[in-house]
Amino acid sequence: MADQPDLDNLAKQYLDLWQDHLQSMAADPQVTETMSQMTQMMTGSATAFAALAQQALNAGKQAPGPTAPGPSTEPTHDQTDDGRAPAGPPPGGPGAPTAGAAHGDSDIDMAELARRLDGIERRLAALEAGPGGPRKKSGKSPSKRSS
Repeated sequence: MADQPDLDNLAKQYLDLWQDHLQSMAADPQVTETMSQMTQMMTGSATAFAALAQQALNAGKQAPGPTAPGPSTEPTHDQTDDGRAPAGPPPGGPGAPTAGAAHGDSDIDMAELARRLDGIERRLAALEAGPGGPRKKSGKSPSKRSS
């Protein structure tokens, strides 16, 4: 049977190799320039995304009125008559269809969720109780059924 390798020694060798590799990459001017450009691009993208997210958040808080027009009741090229996104790409352009706007009031959606969850809990209680529906607990032991 072969001797077991010394795991501490292997770990040290691995870290030494990793540090040597990083040092050689840091000494390469082309690698450092590429990493610098990549970092700048990622920072710019993150900044642009944060600005767009803030605009979307602010647009959702504004009430429709003279300063902020409300959503149109007429379907646009990216909506069907029921407000959902169409199945295919928008006319005149390639690519994925634009996602339709969320519909409904979030308070109503939460009430619907609570109602449906209550129904699920009742059905689960009936299933856990077994055949015949939920049973009331009493101090007596259950009677035997005749088959």
